[in-house]
Amino acid sequence: MKICRNLLKLAVEFVPDLADFVDEKYRESLKQQGRLGELMDVDVVGAIDALLEQGQWEKALETARQQKNQPLLDKYVALYATELIKEKKYAEATVLFEKYGASSNPNNFNIYQKLAEEVINVRNMDNPNVYRRWATLRNVLFMVCNGMNIKEKMKKVKFQFLHIFYCPVQPVYINKNVNVP
Repeated sequence: MKICRNLLKLAVEFVPDLADFVDEKYRESLKQQGRLGELMDVDVVGAIDALLEQGQWEKALETARQQKNQPLLDKYVALYATELIKEKKYAEATVLFEKYGASSNPNNFNIYQKLAEEVINVRNMDNPNVYRRWATLRNVLFMVCNGMNIKEKMKKVKFQFLHIFYCPVQPVYINKNVNVP
């Protein structure tokens, strides 16, 4: 691949019009050969997308986290959560947001609302043994609320999220013999 890098340098220096073409072919070559480490050096987003094509969501998310670019990480977390929701894996999607962070980006509110609805509507959620599921949802929505700039139209959403924030304590009050982790 040293040859490709040299070709890219030559293209930039002598034929600038071809530089983008050579760069694109270089990235494609790295991706096709599965050389994600090298691809990471020249195109992080391309490397993350290649991981996603291989179904390696956790590795892709960790790679995005390592970039210390929160909007990039938020994008991929939301994409994965959407996939999990399509598969009806609501608890896993909630844990995903708890692990990687829940952005207060209004574009994600429909995701959070769907997760909240699904957790609330699960049978036996007043059972003391489901504290962890309630607590995870509470933590996610708390992250979202903390990130919100309170605008008039967001007050209602924040109120709904805060209401859900307190739901994990419901089983504790219903059954006084609950051991909370």
